[in-house]
Parts: sequence; C-alpha cells; structure tokens
Amino acid sequence: MNWKAWPAVATLLYALAGGASAQTFDLIGAQFYEPIAGSYSLHHARSVALGGAYTTMVQDASALWYNPAALARLGRTEIQTEVDYNRIEGESLDLTAAPAAPPPTVDSTSALLTATRLGSAYLAIPLKNGASDWALGMGMAVVYNMDRVLVGDLTFAPGDFVDVLDSTTTEEIHDYEFSDDQRGVVRAWQFGAGGKLSPHVMVGAAGVYYYGSLDFTSRTTFSGLRFEGSNPAIPVRWDISTTSRETMRGWGGHASFLWQPGPMLAIGGILRSPVTYTIDTDRLVTETRDLGTPTQYTEATTRKLKVPLTVTAGASLGLGGLRVTGDASYTDWSQLEYTDSFLSQYNDSLRLFYADELAVGVGAELAMFQRAISFRGGRRYATVPYEDHLIVDDRLTYSAGIGFVFDRVMSLDVGASLSEWRGSNPVWGFDERYTRTRILVTAAYGFS
Repeated sequence: MNWKAWPAVATLLYALAGGASAQTFDLIGAQFYEPIAGSYSLHHARSVALGGAYTTMVQDASALWYNPAALARLGRTEIQTEVDYNRIEGESLDLTAAPAAPPPTVDSTSALLTATRLGSAYLAIPLKNGASDWALGMGMAVVYNMDRVLVGDLTFAPGDFVDVLDSTTTEEIHDYEFSDDQRGVVRAWQFGAGGKLSPHVMVGAAGVYYYGSLDFTSRTTFSGLRFEGSNPAIPVRWDISTTSRETMRGWGGHASFLWQPGPMLAIGGILRSPVTYTIDTDRLVTETRDLGTPTQYTEATTRKLKVPLTVTAGASLGLGGLRVTGDASYTDWSQLEYTDSFLSQYNDSLRLFYADELAVGVGAELAMFQRAISFRGGRRYATVPYEDHLIVDDRLTYSAGIGFVFDRVMSLDVGASLSEWRGSNPVWGFDERYTRTRILVTAAYGFS
C-alpha cells in the first residue's frame, strides 16, 4: 500500500464512522450511504408529541401530508405554520464488545449541531358539494432531516498500521483524526384533496414535489512516522478537507383512506409512492502532504436514485376527553436502486447493504377545560435501515406536548422529543452515538 491508496481507505474509515456524505461508496467494500434512508422527519408539534401516531388523529391542514382523506374533517379554511428547532449531538466512543480485529484506541469525543427552520406551512380550503364534504390543500413541509455531526480521534499502537512503500521504506500511522458536519433537509411541496365517500368513509390523494439540499464538510488528518533503512524516523502527516453541496429533486404522491364508524374509533392508512431523485453533487477536495503545498481538485456528478414506497396504517380510540392512538409504517430500503447508467451496476451491492425499516408510534391525548387545553405524550421506535453488523441500538424517541385553542378559531401547539441511536464499525471497534432533541411550535388560524 502507498499514500495514493489512502483516499479509498480514508473514505471507508470515515464512512463507517458515520460521517459519510450524501453518497459515499468505496470500491473496496462496495458500501453505500444515502442519508435519506431512514431520515424521515415528523412535523407538526401535535404529531411529534403523539410519537408520530397521527394518521387517524390529524384534523388540521397538515392532513395533506399525514392523511389527505382527513382534509374532509375541516369545516373551514385554515392556515398553519410551524417553527422547528433541532439539536443534534454526535459522540464517538469505544465498543463494549471486542471486535474481530485488534482495535485502535478511541478517545471519546463529541460534537454539537443546532438548526432552527421553518418546519411547515399549509393552507386548506373546504368545499361543499351536495351531501359530500371535500377540501383542497396545499403546503410545504420538511419531511427528511439529514443533519448529522461527528468528531473522532483514533490512536494506533506502533506496528498496528504499517504501510510498506518499498524494500527499505515503511510508514506507520499512529493517529487518525476526523471531523464531519452534515446539514440538509428535503422539503415536500404538496397539493391534494380529500373528501367523504359516505358519512363514515373518507379518501384523499396528493401530488408531491420533493426538493432539498445537503452541505457536507469533512476534515481528516493522518499522522505517523516514516522509516528509511537505518535512518532516524521522519514525521509524516496527511490532511484532507472535503466540502460538497448536493441538491436533490423528484416527484411522488400518496393516497389515503380514513374510516370513522363513530366518534370513538378511527382507522386509516396511507401509501406513499416510490420517488426517483435526481441528485447533483459539487465537491471540492484539498489534500496536503507533510504540511507542504495543498493540492485541490473538484468533482461534479449527477446520479438518479429511486426510493421505495412506504406503507402506513393507524388507529385511534377515544373515550370522553381521552384518546389513544397508534401507527405503524414499513419501508424496505433494500429496494433502493440507482437508475442512471453508471451507478446502476452497483445495485446488487446496494441491496445487500440496506435493510427494511419498521417504525411504530403510540401516543395519548387528554383534552380538558372544554377542549381548550390538551396534554400529550408519546413513544416511537424505529429500526435503523442498515444491516445488523453496523447497528448497536435502533432509534427510540420519547415525546410530550401541550395544545391550546383560543376562541375556537386559533390553536397553538408545542411539542418536544428526545431521540437516541447508536451504530458501530466492527472492524476498528469504533462506535458512534447520536442524540437528537427537537422543539416544535405550530400555530393555526381558521376562517369561518
């Protein structure tokens, strides 16, 4: 191995450490990392507070995303907007279980990322048509959140990582430092309708244009010693910094139903179609060897990625002011596939790397004081859609919130959630842990 081979090794190391950019694949292990996989982001404070179990609970303009059929519940025109605060902490640490190969020493380090964004904005307009109630909706919402941050410092013992350059020259890597910062979201621009087929059955559908961007910054440093024959060891150092911006766009849609035989029970479901994204990447890489003159190169690529369909079903049951709800959604991320002429050759490897994802949310809401105030709580479990050898813990979220209704025309909802998950690199014994805290405030106003 020589230093010219290190870019592939570096890519593999930092990708497995969890800081991969929107698409990193190395020819050594044919590994793929598309951060849209499993990054579905709930919006609306009430939905988050209920653990995402919102398919049958939604009765506002955000029904356009969660269940367009529920637009038929609206009795008046409504506008809605939301602010979303995210705090993400990434920590690197040692694995508790010994991996197959001797690991380097991993110093526990952490990094912090915060972002405040407009989470969603909706408009819903009910229409009356004879005995049937129909409504139109339009809006925008952040539906995929790809924010991520991680720093790490791996120290190798002498002799553990040796690069043989020729018969008399070798190099030992003693330290590997990295820092990765990834920020980006995908927004769904939606237009659809929902209506009643009968007093108890509602159906709806929406068309969606997805558009988003991802900014990625990575800094990596390898340092060690070079040995040439019997000469004294010479310090060596290699620095790599990468900045990239990706834009992604695609069309999709979803269709839904809602069955409500009475005021106590509601059952519903939604089918989200596959989406083919066109992803444009502009990347700048700067390499510096032994603190010498930096070398830069740029790269511009375009790829097409098809994201599989998602199926969600839910039910809720109410008694007086108390209502409990549950949702389950399923996506088989192993059905991800590239549709462009170059990357489509890697689809077989791609399918082996990803796994299916099951997300289950449960929540409860207690309305008091003539429904002027509501208290909420929820819990959500979601598997991480990668093969088991990279996963330590799946994602677990706890949430709570409160809602207010003023003069029956204006509502204010506040929701908060705390999520955690862990992943691992079984080769180096490297572990990553993520903690995500969210606070959402949603306001809506209804026009009589």
